[in-house]
Amino acid sequence: MLDAKFKLNLNKDKKMLKKDKLILIIDGIEKLSNKKANKVYSNIIKLKKSGDLYKFGYSIYSFNKLKKICDNFKPDILQCPYSVIDRRLEENKLLQFLKKKNIEVHVRSIFLQGLLLTQPPKLPKKFLKWKKIFQSFSEHMYKNKVSNLNGCINFVQKNKNIDKILVGIDKISHLEEILNVNLNKRIKFPKIYSKDEKLINPSKW
Repeated sequence: MLDAKFKLNLNKDKKMLKKDKLILIIDGIEKLSNKKANKVYSNIIKLKKSGDLYKFGYSIYSFNKLKKICDNFKPDILQCPYSVIDRRLEENKLLQFLKKKNIEVHVRSIFLQGLLLTQPPKLPKKFLKWKKIFQSFSEHMYKNKVSNLNGCINFVQKNKNIDKILVGIDKISHLEEILNVNLNKRIKFPKIYSKDEKLINPSKW
């Protein structure tokens, strides 16, 4: 049985946004037990069948249960972190797996919460242990005559398996620069990726 209050709020959102087709993104599905995840999934499928939802997806932070989640509770969209430093999405052919499942891939944290846009001397103290990684990235972007922001976007754009990019900005100048970035196939990226969650997972900061 669908939660009546939830459905009422969904209809209110439709009217407010003036949209007939809503997309729902659920956060933290990988933290739920199989029983709870199954209940959530069952309700979402009912909403899709009734026409209340157009698409739905999951916003994840860990990739450990990704294949199991997508096999058992297949979403339309997967939203996950991906950057020149965080390349977990490429491991174990996960991108190919998602494409085979016809799941849209939307990536976030491409600037690693702005750290990749920060020049190494200005890094917060707790990130200084990874200074060489940021230094290598900045130096390579300088040699390629592009900004760090341009490099971050180009890295993601080069991956044809990525459908959409989600970005957060704190300056209008950043938005303007993002909108003016063009794909540059000549940029060479250093092999600086890390698996250390204390760096690539902001929730661990």
